[in-house]
Amino acid sequence: MKKYLLYLVVVIALAAGGVFAIFKPKPAPPAGAPADVQTENMAPTTTASEPEPLPPAPSGSTSAPPAASSNSSPPSPSPTANPPSTNATAPSPAPTPEPEPQTAAPSPAPETQNFSVTADDSSASPSEITATKGSVINLTFNVKSTGVYYAGLDFRSSVVNTGTILAGDSKTVSFTASESFEFIPYWPGSGVRKGYTIKINVQ
Repeated sequence: MKKYLLYLVVVIALAAGGVFAIFKPKPAPPAGAPADVQTENMAPTTTASEPEPLPPAPSGSTSAPPAASSNSSPPSPSPTANPPSTNATAPSPAPTPEPEPQTAAPSPAPETQNFSVTADDSSASPSEITATKGSVINLTFNVKSTGVYYAGLDFRSSVVNTGTILAGDSKTVSFTASESFEFIPYWPGSGVRKGYTIKINVQ
């Protein structure tokens, strides 16, 4: 009876060991490995070790300067020192004298020419006078006391008229000789023209 019980215990123990081996959890396969690969056939993986830190630099050495940034702005130019100011001022130029106004030379006085004519109802002497152009002419008309109707004579022209000159009287007229013309005698009472002229030639 004891042998039978011992045998039963051994069988139960073996059975229990097989069940434990069947239901024992398997380790998870590594990432990227096929699912059916057994963990016992996989080689152990090793993780890369981090690099050991470098030893600190000795106290006497200097570290390299940091690289210049590409966004750094160019150095601003240094301000230029202003030149020292001087109190001395440049002398002002002397004022230019204004030119004195030029006065026009006085024009010469015109030449004066004097002429005389003696006339009656039929003629005059001289009957023609030549004058210089631009000159002032003083012409005197002398009417005879004989051969003249009692009302006298009136000498008319396009420049100047004498008006009535009685017999035996005289009258002087003045004009500037600019162009040639002629005097025509008239009887003042009736306005009748006499038959001669006195020409004034201007040259």
